[in-house]
Amino acid sequence: MGSSIFYATCKQITSTKKTKDDRWREKEELHLEREEERKAREEERKEQEHLFSQWEPIQMNIQQLSAALSMDTNDLLKHDIQGDILVLINRKNMLVNKSNLN
Repeated sequence: MGSSIFYATCKQITSTKKTKDDRWREKEELHLEREEERKAREEERKEQEHLFSQWEPIQMNIQQLSAALSMDTNDLLKHDIQGDILVLINRKNMLVNKSNLN
């Protein structure tokens, strides 16, 4: 009789330990999932900042070239400026599209 009580107590302790271990594993898995999600959001934020840091100077260059275009009288120079503006606009649009895909 004494040994069966001891066996039942040991079995209950083992079962409780397994349950605690299972709960700990579940919490750890949830923690790891959240950490991965946080890292993914951080990477996305960094990518957006990088794209914006490229976009901003392009926009400024377009504005400066547009101002120069309106003041210049040399047709050959105007043609070059227009070409530069088109290249910058295409680059800016590419960055916008890349940003929207993320």
